[in-house]
Amino acid sequence: MKQLMPERNTGRLGKTMEGAEVFPIQQITGPGKQDARDIVASERPLKIMLNRRELITLLCTPLELEHLVIGFLFSEGWLNSKEALKEITVDKRQGIARVESQADASASDTLTHDSANLPEEAASRFSLPASRISALVKRFQHQSRLFRASGGTHSAALCDEKNILAFSEDIGRYNAIDKVVGKCILDDIPTSRHLLITSGRVSSRVVAKTARMNIPVLVSRCAPTDRSVELAAGSGITLIGFARGDKMNIYSGGWRIVTRRTRHLTDKGG
Repeated sequence: MKQLMPERNTGRLGKTMEGAEVFPIQQITGPGKQDARDIVASERPLKIMLNRRELITLLCTPLELEHLVIGFLFSEGWLNSKEALKEITVDKRQGIARVESQADASASDTLTHDSANLPEEAASRFSLPASRISALVKRFQHQSRLFRASGGTHSAALCDEKNILAFSEDIGRYNAIDKVVGKCILDDIPTSRHLLITSGRVSSRVVAKTARMNIPVLVSRCAPTDRSVELAAGSGITLIGFARGDKMNIYSGGWRIVTRRTRHLTDKGG
């Protein structure tokens, strides 16, 4: 349980860190009840306007909003490249992001979440040791500052074999991934021989976003859905769930993961 501090005020108490607020609460411990305060993750609406057309309103943690907007537009098919982006302005107070691009705002090539194609480069014979994945997941957990404080956010990270290259947190698991996607696009971070780590359940939508970014390995501490397993296998993605400690379940593309006992695991289904 999080450490809570005694507090007798009422109402919002202010910020302790960006992306969170402090609120007074009552905590029950055994037979008693006491006044305390707790850190709560922030939630704000963000309206995305693409070429002056209202596209969607996201509920998100108000951090890295430019990355979120670019990542969402790319991973959902509204943008195909960094070069297609003309201008982006984010009004944090009003919760509006305005994007001008070369894309046609009346249509999207959004991936259906029933199919995705991993490009040949990402589907190459890239492999890595299971011990490296375990080490990266451990570092990933320690880097989740907002989650450790509030318990109310998801995290996502792009990693190479040794380091976390891009990391983001948000109240939404898709938002956290999109923030990482946006960071990779704007900072020209390559993805084809890397892995994506997410704290949340893996749906087919998460797999589709991973495929669109040419990422060959997707790792989660949680469970996948049946459709995500089928989509990952058909897309050439190595899908790993329940990555905790030195244990993990490989649902597809097991040949990429090297262990001490065998050079390569064989995935007969993928």
